[in-house]
Amino acid sequence: MRLNNRGVALITVLLVVALVSVLASQAVWQQHLAVRRSTNVLMQQQAMFYHLGAETWVKQWLKTEIPAQIKGVYRLPSTPITGGKIQAQLSVQEARYNLNNLLLDDGQASVLDIAYLQRLFKQLDLPSAWVMLLVDWLDADQTVLPDGAEDGHYLLAQPAYRTADQLLSSLSELWLILPMTLAHYQSLQAHVCVLPQRTKINLNLAPAALLLALDQQVTVYQADYLIRQRKQQPFSQLTEVSKAVQDFPREHLADFFGFDRQFFSLSTDVSLNDISFHGTSLVQKAGQQMRIIQRQL
Repeated sequence: MRLNNRGVALITVLLVVALVSVLASQAVWQQHLAVRRSTNVLMQQQAMFYHLGAETWVKQWLKTEIPAQIKGVYRLPSTPITGGKIQAQLSVQEARYNLNNLLLDDGQASVLDIAYLQRLFKQLDLPSAWVMLLVDWLDADQTVLPDGAEDGHYLLAQPAYRTADQLLSSLSELWLILPMTLAHYQSLQAHVCVLPQRTKINLNLAPAALLLALDQQVTVYQADYLIRQRKQQPFSQLTEVSKAVQDFPREHLADFFGFDRQFFSLSTDVSLNDISFHGTSLVQKAGQQMRIIQRQL
């Protein structure tokens, strides 16, 4: 009988030890996760401050004469920091077409910009009908344009959502509007942008596709020749284009092209103790005044 009691006691002790071991290991694991989470939050905050520091540097740097020499994109050298490195890139947004130009200041659709963007989409091998989806997304009414879509279309999606009925705030909104692939998005990303006001494309920075979209009469040779000419000597007036490139269409040149460098996109990538952080900021330059229009962290 005593042997049986001893056996029961031994089994009970073993069960208690096993239970305590499980609880202890679980507590250690939870503590490890808590420490790891705290470390991640701390590193992310530190990385965010590195991005804010890059913003401050860019705002001072844009006050110099150097930004006028940026050929669309300026990549800053990789800079080592404690525990990692930071890489930054600054791009002139006027080197791209502003999708918010599809609406005029009075909120009405711009016929000229619709036609321009349709030609640009053709140059990029994208369906020109997608342009009307963008117009319906932007305009304030619920009238469905030909090839467009309003709330009734998007409410059938899973999950359901509605049109914004306002200007685009981020290029990533295109995923909600257009039935596109990653390749489509990357192609658009290189040629279009989203800015808070109507802007013109910088003639000295525009890629060939934006030049070809000006008019169906613009040839590939003319676009390439214009790009070669501006590399030798950047244009300062639109009237110089017709002198430099024979028979280049001029009717709507001033409607779409200019020489502004007002909006700059700052992109940073911070690697800190095996944690990666990406941040973007939209900087507006008005003379010597710099303003952060948008920040995504």
